[in-house]
Amino acid sequence: MRDVELFRQAATVKLSKNKTFYEQQLEAILKENNIEFETQKLIKRYIVDFYFPKNKVVIELDGIQHK
Repeated sequence: MRDVELFRQAATVKLSKNKTFYEQQLEAILKENNIEFETQKLIKRYIVDFYFPKNKVVIELDGIQHK
């Protein structure tokens, strides 16, 4: 089970470093508007693109990597 957890953490780091164009654009807009968020957040067995802890909202931007 520990190996799976380590794999997910490594995947999260890799995804954080390789953001899509649309993820970069949304992140810039959120930062400009001082909105609190986390990117590539590990939630249970999922890695979500954007997580807003104040409202417990997730945004997932699907791109070519999902095809």
